[in-house]
Amino acid sequence: MTALAGSSTIPAIASVARLRALGAAAARIHAVAAAPRPDLPLRVRPLADVDFAAKRRATGSSPLLEAAAERVNEVPILQAETGLVHGDLWQGNTLWTGETCTGVVDWDAAGGGHPGIDLGTLRLDAAIVFGLPAAAVVLEGWRQVAGQEADAMAYWDLVAALTTPTDMATWLPAAHALVASTWTQQP
Repeated sequence: MTALAGSSTIPAIASVARLRALGAAAARIHAVAAAPRPDLPLRVRPLADVDFAAKRRATGSSPLLEAAAERVNEVPILQAETGLVHGDLWQGNTLWTGETCTGVVDWDAAGGGHPGIDLGTLRLDAAIVFGLPAAAVVLEGWRQVAGQEADAMAYWDLVAALTTPTDMATWLPAAHALVASTWTQQP
């Protein structure tokens, strides 16, 4: 077990620097070459151990979510050279001291996969919490460190959207509770 300085508390307003740093942290993770293997499986979507399609079937879904699921299922799973992916990368799984990201926690969904897996969830989280323009800033931070354009972001944004509850109103209280009781370690 390792202790890292920082807090995962999500601010009410994020600076451009913090949003870029989120994307930059993801790019550093994705730069680690990681061929899938038994202890680091191939990942093709975030939170691979959760069956979000079954949850939608059980609770009901919207026509828009169903159309999105159909579209994702029509497209072959996008592959690139696999790198390390976190698999559940959102702000609550990052630690911060001021504007500096000091670490990333909760690696149980990690594997080898396409960087879009993490970029999609980071962008979705930023858009939900701070508004749609925040997603572009996260991507900008990723590009600056990765030194390349992210491919197929529309696909990965859609995959990320399909890893949310069908009724966000039921999710928000739990998310607020998670944010209020996030990982905190003082130096």
